[in-house]
Amino acid sequence: MARDLARAAADEPYDPAGLGTTLRALREQRQLTIASVARKVGVSAAAISQIESGAVQPSLSTLRKLAASLAVPVFRFFLPVESEAVQVVRRAERMSIDLPQPGPRYQLLTPSIHGQLEVMEVTLEPGQDSAPELMNHAGEECLVIISGHGALELSDAVIDLVTGDAATFQGSIPHRLRNAARRPLVALSAISPPSF
Repeated sequence: MARDLARAAADEPYDPAGLGTTLRALREQRQLTIASVARKVGVSAAAISQIESGAVQPSLSTLRKLAASLAVPVFRFFLPVESEAVQVVRRAERMSIDLPQPGPRYQLLTPSIHGQLEVMEVTLEPGQDSAPELMNHAGEECLVIISGHGALELSDAVIDLVTGDAATFQGSIPHRLRNAARRPLVALSAISPPSF
């Protein structure tokens, strides 16, 4: 596939400004300077700057070297920077899921609940439960304790979980998470398919 896209890129005109914008975004994501990328590729910093501005169209050989320096396939340069393949949810833009009564705080980390995966950050105050009673849902869930000490209730069993522990289970088993400590508990909940 990458070979076909590279061949298509060589045969058909492409938008050098778009390629340059993508190159700059990938470089900045990796916190690399123009000079450091230039050294890896074996060209001048001015050449990298001209590619990023769209003033120069790089050869396929240079594109391959750029891709290697950024650890991406060549075809990544021909995808838009904001692509459906990658959706970023910034901390300040997280969607909070408000429940009718005071209780745990749920923040959605995936862009929506309409994909194949739902990831939430769950914050429980001391003594709080993730739900008033045991609940179940379709699919599978993985719970990761980011900080604190929790008790995962699964039917009649209780599993102690501390920072760094992860538990994966079938959502059909009645369950809930309880904060078993005197400080807030923060956990990640990944559910597939989404069911909140």
